[in-house]
Amino acid sequence: MAIEPNSDRAGDSDEPVRRTDRAYTDRAYDVSPEPVAAYMRRQTMPMGEEPEDRTYAAVMHSLRRRWPLATGIGMILAVLASSYVWNMQRNVYRTSALVHIASDHTPLVFNTVDRAGRNPYEVFKSTQQQMITTRFVLNNALSQPEIAEMPVVRSQVDPVKWLGGQLQISFPGEAEIMQVSIQGGDPAVLAKLVNSVVDSYLDEVVMADRNRRLDRLADLEKQQGAQEDLIRKSGESISKLVEALGTSDEDQLTIAQQGVIADLNMTRNQLTKVRLARIAASAELGLLQSRLQAEAETPLIEEAAEAVAFDPADVKEDGDEATDGDVELAEITEQADGVATKLRDYPDTYVIQAMATDPEASPLLNKIDRLDAKAAMVETRFDEETAKAELPEIRAELAELQEKLEARKAELREELRAMRSGEMPQSTEERMELLTLQIVLADEQEKELQKSLDKLDGEVRNFGRKSIVLEMERSKLSAHKRISERLTEEILQLQVEINADPRIRSLSAAVEPKSFEHQSKMPKAMAAGAFFFLLPVCGLVWLDVRKQRIGCIKDLSQRTGVSILGAVPPTPRIGALRRQSEIIWREKLNDSISSIAATLIRKQHREGLKTVVVTSAVEGEGKTTLASHLSMSLAAGGNRVLLIDFDLRRPSLDELFEVDATPGICETLRGEVAWTDAVKPTEAAGVFLLPAGHWRGHVLEELASHRIQKLFDEFRSQYDFVLVDTSPVVPVVDARLVAQHADGALLSLMRDVSRLPLLESACEILESYNVPVLGAVLTGIETETYRAKTRRVDAARSEKPSQPRAGK
Repeated sequence: MAIEPNSDRAGDSDEPVRRTDRAYTDRAYDVSPEPVAAYMRRQTMPMGEEPEDRTYAAVMHSLRRRWPLATGIGMILAVLASSYVWNMQRNVYRTSALVHIASDHTPLVFNTVDRAGRNPYEVFKSTQQQMITTRFVLNNALSQPEIAEMPVVRSQVDPVKWLGGQLQISFPGEAEIMQVSIQGGDPAVLAKLVNSVVDSYLDEVVMADRNRRLDRLADLEKQQGAQEDLIRKSGESISKLVEALGTSDEDQLTIAQQGVIADLNMTRNQLTKVRLARIAASAELGLLQSRLQAEAETPLIEEAAEAVAFDPADVKEDGDEATDGDVELAEITEQADGVATKLRDYPDTYVIQAMATDPEASPLLNKIDRLDAKAAMVETRFDEETAKAELPEIRAELAELQEKLEARKAELREELRAMRSGEMPQSTEERMELLTLQIVLADEQEKELQKSLDKLDGEVRNFGRKSIVLEMERSKLSAHKRISERLTEEILQLQVEINADPRIRSLSAAVEPKSFEHQSKMPKAMAAGAFFFLLPVCGLVWLDVRKQRIGCIKDLSQRTGVSILGAVPPTPRIGALRRQSEIIWREKLNDSISSIAATLIRKQHREGLKTVVVTSAVEGEGKTTLASHLSMSLAAGGNRVLLIDFDLRRPSLDELFEVDATPGICETLRGEVAWTDAVKPTEAAGVFLLPAGHWRGHVLEELASHRIQKLFDEFRSQYDFVLVDTSPVVPVVDARLVAQHADGALLSLMRDVSRLPLLESACEILESYNVPVLGAVLTGIETETYRAKTRRVDAARSEKPSQPRAGK
């Protein structure tokens, strides 16, 4: 035999093992008494794993499978590509110029505005690195006659673009030195090109910075002159306003404004008093005129009454109506009595009226009002010390004026009282003349007061406008002065700093190189080698990933939903294992196959499973090896196992078990022999083989007939298990026709060989034929084993009989 069964050859010594296995599986059957339906492929979705994770795992498995081939091809291509690129590169020269770029431009004395707030040094370096390759710098460098006439420059379609691509700008070691380099075949031309570019950069960029500072200085001086003109105009406007207002001090302006307002209020009060006095004098004059008229008419009436002996009372008693003269006389008498009553009851009113028109009292009232307004303003607008200094003098003057006013008020009150009591020898005619004169004077005084009132009102309005304009002009003047001072300061500082050393200066010019630049070949050669090394690696991995080969058990459970009945360790190469390693591998293989066999035995007791088709999606997935090992494992448990080689196109079980290939199942299907005559015993106890026989094309017709179903029924009645090794499911129809007569199909998969799309196709085909998929067995997965622990006994001790210990 080419292979051995999972245990030693069948014999008497194997009976205890078989009984033990049967007892073990029998105990396992009663775990779940409910019947289980035949297995159908589950439709599941991957859980807990993202598509990115699956792609990463697929790439890793592809690298594991293809890295020897990819590395070998990549190394060959890398060496060839690197050598080719190295030899194809011509020897070049390299020259460089150095420019110092200070990290911090320290001023001589002042940090002017144009230096403040500059960008960080890294930004400044990047800016200069871009500035040196700008078009206007390169244009200026190429415009030099010596450079423009160079053949290498004249041969270029766009010299500026060409020169910009040839220049290499760097900062070695992140220092403050900018290196401007160029490579080429002519060392003299290279040095001239670099020096021309650096000189143009210093002229166009560095000197341009100084010119900008000079232009800024001119702009500052121009703005300074404009501010001086504005300051002069504002000063002239303020002088005119101060002259019009009489003062420039803010407090004095406030006092003056308050004084004008007080004069306006006082004049308005005086005008009101004069008008009241004129009204009172007019009323009194009218009363006096009415009284004179009544006194002139009374004697005439009495004379007329006496002449006609007429008694007015009698007339009234008789009910006659009073004449118009009597009514008018009564009204005049009543008005006179009312005026007299008012004169007696309200003497202060007439005193106040007399004071408003009195030549002595009126000026005193005006002075008192002004002093009261001044005292109130001092108390509210000035601080406490100033108020204490000013108020005593004002109050003393007020007290003096109040005394004079009270004295004059008393004199006027006595004069009025004397006039009412008749003590003052003044006739009615004189009084009327006096009232008439007072009315005339009140009219004149009212006109003068009205003029003063209008004038003061205009002064108040004009005073407010001018004071606002004055404050605005002062604010403008202050702003212009501040701007002028800042401009003057900046101009003086800029004049000092404008001649300071520049931040950028040339350190060394480029010189003609004397030797080749060998180092420049290395990067391109290494890049070519790395590219051609990775190219086959990436290509092979990409092609392998697209095939979706099965690399682990997780691929099956998550992508297809096929149950995993077990995993078989990979078969080592012949001669690759030492004896101890071979023993370990055989233990792992026995454990794996035994676990799969135990599962089938359990399904046999629970579901009546007897006939199992062992197949695969395509060839080369280990189905024949799996069927042979599984048959011997089942037989080792005391079962009669019939192994049928239904891979009619490529049979191999007859060679594996070293039996005759004919007659076989083909002859049985054609009716040439009975199947019992075609079955052959093998060296493995309990395993019987029905080989494929001699295949002919019309055997497929027999597979489609009902005769094969009868054969399978007879197989079930004679054997505990029938394992059918068929051809692959996807490429040919043989396995489909055979599998539909079996109780289930067991798929054999080979790690790194089987492909998920083909596995899914095989499952779909079997389901379309109503063949339950029992599960899959993945070959090529490393498994763990639980080995028995043994004790070593030396030869000398083993020859002597063991002596029992005391107490046993």
